[in-house]
Amino acid sequence: MAGVDKELKLRTKLLCLFLGFIFFWILRPWIAVQNYNRAEAYYSVQKFKKAELHYKKAIIIYPRFILPYIKLGYLYEEFNRYPEAIEVYKKVLKYQPQNAIAPFRIGFYYAYIKKDYITAIYWLRKALELNPKDPQPRIWLEICCQRLGIDPIEFSKH
Repeated sequence: MAGVDKELKLRTKLLCLFLGFIFFWILRPWIAVQNYNRAEAYYSVQKFKKAELHYKKAIIIYPRFILPYIKLGYLYEEFNRYPEAIEVYKKVLKYQPQNAIAPFRIGFYYAYIKKDYITAIYWLRKALELNPKDPQPRIWLEICCQRLGIDPIEFSKH
């Protein structure tokens, strides 16, 4: 009888563990949004380390939730942590290739910070293809072309 009792307890524990996992899996998007909201609250009161922590938690809990990536990238940019920001923006493109913000931010970094206009043009053109109505990539594309001595009008025909 004691062996049956132990087996029943073990099965009950495994069932509870399994149900807990399923429950967590179902609630992942909601939990990620809660962490994102906490990050935004910390950011608004200038507690940037805690904001960064909660953006990262949201990303870990639900990697396809794009907004924490974008905000984390902005946070890194604000504190001149550009290589980290670029990596975050590249992850955005991994999960959401049609996102126009990420290639624009990468292109802006290469144009404004690195002064690598060729690489900037690549990213800015990609941003412009994804969102032709956004004037910022077009403006920065023209700046890059001018810095390289290329006629922006001729360049845009190619």
